[in-house]
Amino acid sequence: MASLAVRSLARGAQPGAPALNGVSLEIDDGRIAALVGPTGSGKTALLRAIAGLDPLDRGDILIDGMSVLNRPVHERRIGLVFQNLALFEARTALENVAFGMRARGWSTDQCDEQAAELLGHIGLAEHAARPVAELSAEARGRIALARAIAPRPDLLLLDEPAATLGELQRSLWRDLLGELLRGFGITALVATQDVREAAAYADVTAVFMRGRVLQLGPTPRVLASPSSTVVAELVGYQRLLEGAWRDGELHEPGVGSLPGPDLPPIESTASAMAHPSALFAIPADQDDDAGLVGTVERAIPDGPVWRVRLGLDAGGLRTVTARWEWDMQPPAVGSRLAVMVVPGTLRYFTASGHAVDRRPRAAARRTGPAPSSTEPPEDRETAADPAPNGTSEVASNGAGNGRLPTEAIPLNPAAPSEVDVRHRELPRVD
Repeated sequence: MASLAVRSLARGAQPGAPALNGVSLEIDDGRIAALVGPTGSGKTALLRAIAGLDPLDRGDILIDGMSVLNRPVHERRIGLVFQNLALFEARTALENVAFGMRARGWSTDQCDEQAAELLGHIGLAEHAARPVAELSAEARGRIALARAIAPRPDLLLLDEPAATLGELQRSLWRDLLGELLRGFGITALVATQDVREAAAYADVTAVFMRGRVLQLGPTPRVLASPSSTVVAELVGYQRLLEGAWRDGELHEPGVGSLPGPDLPPIESTASAMAHPSALFAIPADQDDDAGLVGTVERAIPDGPVWRVRLGLDAGGLRTVTARWEWDMQPPAVGSRLAVMVVPGTLRYFTASGHAVDRRPRAAARRTGPAPSSTEPPEDRETAADPAPNGTSEVASNGAGNGRLPTEAIPLNPAAPSEVDVRHRELPRVD
């Protein structure tokens, strides 16, 4: 296997393909990277450029430190799995898996032996003699993956490999993909729109938009500390407030207020965002609109509990989704609920969209504006920061006063009998 380094790749927009705007990223030997971005962001264009299928205007591609720009496609030792899978429908599963090995001159016996072994790894040994056209979409995806792995490529590129699968099949596919790639020690770059896929198997995540990498880093860090509001939205965060700093809090008229991060604000206005997994709803006190309080617009079943859609402002333009575990019955549409935020999970951003990074305590005493850039910084760190950006350490001085406690609440699933206790320990944000 091998490492991959992509350096300043650029290409003008082509008919049906977006531009690449100075793309740079690196994947270490044997690591799995996820390229996360919406449709039309240029993910497929980047994979095709790495594979040598499309020309470039500038930049370089290195595999194991050696440039492959002048190598033809068949000499780059890259395995490809694209959305359409490109299987031979009339041929058997075994013949499809063996195809790449035969193309590289392996003997028939070697091809058949290796193909049979791989079909066993992906749970399709009993279907080896069946035509691919007779198999399910999920089974065909497995066969495409096995065919790409079979010739032992240095690098594997996968473009939305689970795009045609249902939710249950997607979950099974994520597990299988991670197990296979790690089991074979394959360096892989997987393009996907599904952040859950990146969380399931990727060591590194690159958030991609408009032909450029917005943030690159270890997957847990990227998902926990997005570098900009654009990245935050792409990985699923919700906007809670947009307002001005007042007495150490971020306040938006008609919506509510939140405690500020533990550093002087860089700009006079900012926004606060949180991930739905960190938001909970509880009944609001009668005639008490302090903190973040919303009106129930819809309750959606989510297993034995509920997700509620709350309108935070009178205009109905600001809505958030939070978990409802107060009891097993959904809240009534139109009722008022208070929004709770798991400690340490609020993320703050400047008016220009940059993350408000938390500074060490010594630096926090300094005065004067912090330097800013015109572009959200790319996160290329391999080690976690001492603390995520925007984490508040304002101590609680009374139950229900809306401050975030310094000790995080355990996130292990609670039994129904423990739900009420869990929420009472998590004070409301105001």
